[in-house]
Amino acid sequence: MKKIFTFIAVAFCAMSINAQELTTVPVEDNALGDGSCPAGTVLADNEYFTATTVYAATTGSSNYTYSGGYEFTNWIQLRISADPNAENPNGTENSGCTSVVITAKKDCSLSAFVRTGNNKKCNLFNQKDFTALEATTAYEEDGSNYRWTWTWNIEAGNTYVLTERGGTGRLSGFGYTSNGTGTGIQNVAAEKTTVDTPAYNLAGQKINDSFKGIAVKNGKKVVVK
Repeated sequence: MKKIFTFIAVAFCAMSINAQELTTVPVEDNALGDGSCPAGTVLADNEYFTATTVYAATTGSSNYTYSGGYEFTNWIQLRISADPNAENPNGTENSGCTSVVITAKKDCSLSAFVRTGNNKKCNLFNQKDFTALEATTAYEEDGSNYRWTWTWNIEAGNTYVLTERGGTGRLSGFGYTSNGTGTGIQNVAAEKTTVDTPAYNLAGQKINDSFKGIAVKNGKKVVVK
């Protein structure tokens, strides 16, 4: 009976973890300035990551609702002319736009909410080797544009560069979940239960406390004295 209740407790704990919702981080008014913001502007800073602009960029306000009902008001223009590489680790500047450096403090899944063309793509490059991370996507149609949600898993201690090429995106904000995937169970510790496992003699007969000699317990031979 005790094991049953332990299993139920673990199951409820798992359900609670799965029910964890995305925490959104909008681009706030005080980060945007009057129609533009300078290079080095901190767009987000929390216990999981910091997001900082690389170049001066145009900003504005529009009410956008993304998949899942996430609403944002402000935006900053996201675009570069060339992808990050060893010579230009943050990508090369495109007038009025910026890339964004993401410094990961804890493992998490990171989402970027960006309104851009329906055939455009945002990338998150790991600055260790300048490879683009695999992303999952969701979108809401918006005329010739989509309101995209791009999501990647990031690791503590790494820095990344958020970019867009081929179109100018409006970065509305970020989101994160602490388990690194957005769904699923990470480490759920169940209570250990001690069970008195029976032992048997070599003939397969269950033995009692008076038995002396070689016995089998938990699939292993033991000497009972």
